[in-house]
Amino acid sequence: MIQVRRLFFVFFAILLSMPVATAARDINVELIDAARQGRLDMARSLLNEGADVNTVNASGKTPLMSAAYFGNERVVRLFLSAGADVNAKDKGESTALIAAAFGGNLTVVQALVAEGADVNAKSKAGVSALKNANTRGFVQIARVLEDAGAESDGGGGKKKGKKKKKKKK
Repeated sequence: MIQVRRLFFVFFAILLSMPVATAARDINVELIDAARQGRLDMARSLLNEGADVNTVNASGKTPLMSAAYFGNERVVRLFLSAGADVNAKDKGESTALIAAAFGGNLTVVQALVAEGADVNAKSKAGVSALKNANTRGFVQIARVLEDAGAESDGGGGKKKGKKKKKKKK
């Protein structure tokens, strides 16, 4: 019985001396999280550590798309200055501009347009930034997009009336 206890204590001591396995740190995942949360200093630090400004998550979203959707203008500007692809598309072919328009983020839309975002890009579902702005009632964003050359896709706030059928006599 004493030998069993000694063996147990030796085994336990060996286990304690072994390094603890920790999950590998993924600075690209952290960058997307920082973008979503609007953590400018963290995003800057991660970029300085070598995070990829054009990394994508499982659905193909980039840090720029996350920052744009959540209206984190300063983070958006940081990513643009770091070389983020302003016209990158996720798996649904949505862009940062489409996300910003959906979120109603005027200053972010303006920043993206100024950097050359494609104002006529559409997702697989056929949704454009202008359609998002019109559907959600963001008049100023719609105006910025139209001034930048966005083409109306008929999906805005105005609906066409149905033609009435003539009755046969």
